[in-house]
Amino acid sequence: AVAQAADVALPEAAWVAVVGYEDGADAVNWQVRQLMQEVLPAGVRGLEARAGAACWSLWQALAEAVDMPDARLSFKANLLSGAVASFCLHAAGLSEGIRLHAHAGSGIVYGHFAGDLTLQRLQEMLKGLQDAAEAAQGNLILPRCPPEWKRSLPVWGRPRGDAWLMREVKAKFDPRGLFNPGRL
Repeated sequence: AVAQAADVALPEAAWVAVVGYEDGADAVNWQVRQLMQEVLPAGVRGLEARAGAACWSLWQALAEAVDMPDARLSFKANLLSGAVASFCLHAAGLSEGIRLHAHAGSGIVYGHFAGDLTLQRLQEMLKGLQDAAEAAQGNLILPRCPPEWKRSLPVWGRPRGDAWLMREVKAKFDPRGLFNPGRL
């Protein structure tokens, strides 16, 4: 989907990693050379470098790919960066209809389920994903979900140990409970 939106050719593979750098030309060139020196001995295939206008459409498409309006349910997980790959592999094994978009450096993974999954099946999958996110010192929320399922699913993730602090701050800034009623 990203390759089509960006009108670029990406490797035909189950997984594609895109690495981006921002800085002055000398720093970016050094980072690209360093990356190539480190990954080529590992047998990485399809490695290529793009700069300037050659990569703008790809970055735009990647930024827009975070949202999938036709998804039945979408999640956003935050994890330790080192756990992103294993979390993605776990998530990919849950459903053929899942689309993943991960920011490995920040530990953010977006997932979108399309198709006719039942509430019960989604509850099972989300429990496994939430457990995996917690094991990676993170959490998982549902930015998109059928309204009739919201009472049955952990839309805001599992409560954490700092929920009391968030309630206190919210009470100070929103004493009448006008913003996000029922959230905390």
